[in-house]
Order: sequence, then structure tokens, then C-alpha cells
Amino acid sequence: MTQFVKTTVPTEGYTQTKKWGDKYIVHLDPQEQEDGMTSCYETLTDTNPNIKMLEEELLEYKAWLNNRTEIRLKKQRMRDILEELKATDYLTSKYIDGEDMTQYGDWQAHRKALRAEYNEIQESIELSND
Repeated sequence: MTQFVKTTVPTEGYTQTKKWGDKYIVHLDPQEQEDGMTSCYETLTDTNPNIKMLEEELLEYKAWLNNRTEIRLKKQRMRDILEELKATDYLTSKYIDGEDMTQYGDWQAHRKALRAEYNEIQESIELSND
């Protein structure tokens, strides 16, 4: 896979392809900003670049990056769920000890929903790794 770097260049000097020594610098997916700069993805090639092919590879890279970000966010949610479950472990202990739990509402259903969400997220991560 071609390596891409997200970069920012002055809009005034932006070019899609620029020869640099015996290589080519290629900028793709330009997004002009209000500050006179353009953000884009940059890559370096040894040969005269095939822009169509590089654009397709950039789409693949963005999909890979989005998937990676989504997995990272899911794992963070899993950590948050575990923390919330730990924070309510004392309720389970009180329940086991036979204490009156009416003041805590339906805490068991909440914990059950958290565990179900955790398992669902875990399964979706495993499926995306296949």
C-alpha cells in the first residue's frame, strides 16, 4: 500500500504533482482553508505518477484509517463500560448481603445493558478484524 501523509501547503503554491529530484511529490484530495492554506494527502513516487491509481489507493487508505479510528473509539467505550461496572460493584455486594436496594432503581437492568453493550462491541471488533 502506498504511504500517505496528511499535510498542509500554501494554496498559492499548491500543485497536484511536482518533480523533486528523481522522484515525484503528489498531492491528492485538496481542501482549501480560509487561512490561505490547503490541506491534502501527500505521497512520493519513483516514477511519473498514475493519479487515478493513487486516488484509488487513497480511498483504501482512508477506509483503513476510518476503521482503525472506529476500533479505537469502540475499545475506549469498552474501557468506559468496565469502569462503570466496577463503580457499581458495591451495589451487587449490597444486594448479595440482602440489603434494601429500592433506592437504586433498576440498577440490575442497567448493569445487564452495559454488559450486553460490551459484548456487542467486542463482537463487532472481532468481526472487523476478520
